[in-house]
Amino acid sequence: MTQPVTLLIIDDHQLVRWGVRTFLATQPDITVVGEAGSGDDALRLAAELVPDVALMDLVMPGMDGVETTRKLKQISPRTQVIVLTSFRRFWRGRCPTCSKTSARRSWRTPCVKRRAARR
Repeated sequence: MTQPVTLLIIDDHQLVRWGVRTFLATQPDITVVGEAGSGDDALRLAAELVPDVALMDLVMPGMDGVETTRKLKQISPRTQVIVLTSFRRFWRGRCPTCSKTSARRSWRTPCVKRRAARR
């Protein structure tokens, strides 16, 4: 049996972190090793935990996801970064900023406000 992928969730919204962690807890091949609510916390945890994957929000107060990704890749080069965002301009890997930061992929999250407005 292979080792599960270790993952660090980085998002300034606690509810998003909780939702992602809850979903990923159902996946036997993924282990969430930590959560960070800011770029500074993410860098500290990445250095300590050296996760296989960091699931990164782009828009955060203070150090944003782009800068956090740049610094994280210096601290933990083997950690792969997946961008998690609800902003349309970043969907489907169209984010030139992400490609400059070595992020592997952008992953769109549904916009709750937009869905609620349609109902």
